[in-house]
Amino acid sequence: MPKIILKNNSSQKKPKRGQELNEEEKKKIINKTRAQQRVKMVNHVWTALGPLGLQQTWNEEAARKGKKGKNLFMEQTFFAYDPDLHIGMFNAMHFSTGKLLRLRNPFLVNNEDGSYTLTWQVNAEGHVAFLDDSLRVIVIRESNPDIFIEIHDLDTRRENGQVTFKLPEKKNLTGLVHLYAFFTSNDGVNFSPDDYFVLGHHHVK
Repeated sequence: MPKIILKNNSSQKKPKRGQELNEEEKKKIINKTRAQQRVKMVNHVWTALGPLGLQQTWNEEAARKGKKGKNLFMEQTFFAYDPDLHIGMFNAMHFSTGKLLRLRNPFLVNNEDGSYTLTWQVNAEGHVAFLDDSLRVIVIRESNPDIFIEIHDLDTRRENGQVTFKLPEKKNLTGLVHLYAFFTSNDGVNFSPDDYFVLGHHHVK
């Protein structure tokens, strides 16, 4: 389970003695520092994608666009991070990308027993959606957005149309549940973009 713990070690150049910064210069320094902090966070999350086996799909998608994988990942997730080096805009976060079709008209509900049921319409289309595509789900809890957890043992294909699962119980993980669901091909080579859910509401990105 990748765990990211970051410390804010950014430093700013202080004005020389007797030199005052005007408001515009102060804003430029603040904005530059925030951008640098976001880049630092992107780099750490990119590293965490390695154990999840997700860097390759970003690399391949980027190659089709003449870019590098980490640069594409940065473009698509840059504003997910707050200046305090934590994920703050959860619906701007992404874990997966690729040429497979994403879940078709998905919906997530939380059940009375604490489990979750994710449903979608079954579809198979040419070389971009196969019935045996496997479902993967990554979870972030709002109390500690530096920890990414994958729900294992789903054993669910695109053809199943639904899956019910429970979240791993962790004492330090509470608050709103943010889920990122996507498909991977049967051979594990191709991926779909992820879909984001919070509680029972689905947000299209």
